[in-house]
Amino acid sequence: MGPKYTWCNNKNGGGRILERLDRCLINSMALIHLQTTVLKHLARIASDDCPISIKILANKVSKKKEFTFEDIWLTYKASQQGCPLSPFMFIMCSQLLTEEFGNIGKNIGIKINPNASIISHLMYADDILIFSKANKICLKKVNKILKNYCSWTGQKINYKKSAVLFSKLMKRRECKGLIKVLNINMVKEMEYLGVKIALRRLVKSDFYKIIVKTAAKINI
Repeated sequence: MGPKYTWCNNKNGGGRILERLDRCLINSMALIHLQTTVLKHLARIASDDCPISIKILANKVSKKKEFTFEDIWLTYKASQQGCPLSPFMFIMCSQLLTEEFGNIGKNIGIKINPNASIISHLMYADDILIFSKANKICLKKVNKILKNYCSWTGQKINYKKSAVLFSKLMKRRECKGLIKVLNINMVKEMEYLGVKIALRRLVKSDFYKIIVKTAAKINI
């Protein structure tokens, strides 16, 4: 940081020479441990060379804060739908589910790109969409995560509105065995936030409900 050149011969016109002569040297161990070091070239006053200032900032060790959910929070009005504080309460509770996936479900999910991060779940309000490999090990972990989340927040899974969608490559016998782990009905297509999810190519009629709702809101 500072002036580009650190030395000048103090002459004007065509005889003026500027060079970057001054350096600050530190060894490789210092570079590893002092990643927040800042080097500045200060303004020249009487000398031909710029003074060099090096500022070493010690790395701050960030401690992970523990989050605990109090049962008494459920008695507050913010726990009811329609309260302005309700979205904040939901974010606090949903963070527990995300952290639990990070703790015991790190390998659960899918990648949309080989170099991308794993996507394990999507959340919107009380709707949750979970991605997982179709094997008993992963599904048992998902089941455990959901049970822990329900015990912490007091929420319950609505099994009547829940469904599982398997890939076309899965055999029917294998699907039946995996359904018993989750105790959720198997379907060939489902809706999430009004958008149809299916194992086939979607057609125009699949978006009819969205078109009708959108047209009603803009008064077409």
